Amino acid sequence: MLLLPIHIIWMNLVTDGPTALALGAEPAEKVMKRSPRKPGAGLLGRGDGLRVTILGGYIALVALALFWGELAVGGTKLHAQTLAFTAFVVLEKANVFNFRHLDDGSFSGLSRNPWLLVAVATVLVLQVAVVQVPLFNDWSPPCR
Repeated sequence: MLLLPIHIIWMNLVTDGPTALALGAEPAEKVMKRSPRKPGAGLLGRGDGLRVTILGGYIALVALALFWGELAVGGTKLHAQTLAFTAFVVLEKANVFNFRHLDDGSFSGLSRNPWLLVAVATVLVLQVAVVQVPLFNDWSPPCR
């Protein structure tokens, strides 16, 4: 098993929470001044479905490659799971910057929301803690 249920809960509740709150503090972009989409329009804009598929596939492939690579060199299943788990969290946090300010194609807006940088840094510190602090290691059942 690549990830345990506790890993998925950690990613959904703990690592997504601070980032979601910070994204809620984003200043309004030009897109907010556009008129609403037509009722028959798709949920995603042109090219967004492909972008989501590519980024999601990239994250999954990197995590799987780390997992299988660790097992291939003789690593334990627990270590392989830890690598994949951490890869998912880190790449997901890096991915938060991929859909920001698509109109100008730059990172110029990072200074407009310093809370996002604080949230990502906090999540990364929490991820290191949950992997490295022995007390947190006891929350996850051992791999079999």
